[in-house]
Amino acid sequence: MDEDDGLTRAFLKHKTLLIGQMSRSYKADDKHKIARCATLISLYMISAIC
Repeated sequence: MDEDDGLTRAFLKHKTLLIGQMSRSYKADDKHKIARCATLISLYMISAIC
């Protein structure tokens, strides 16, 4: 197992937790907002890792 695998796994776990938190804080009809937030967070996390 190399370092990239660990980073990817940690990132995916973190993203899953964030999406879980957002799912609880938004109503079901706000799923497009959740998707947009998740995309922004993903871009931020990826740029922070690089």
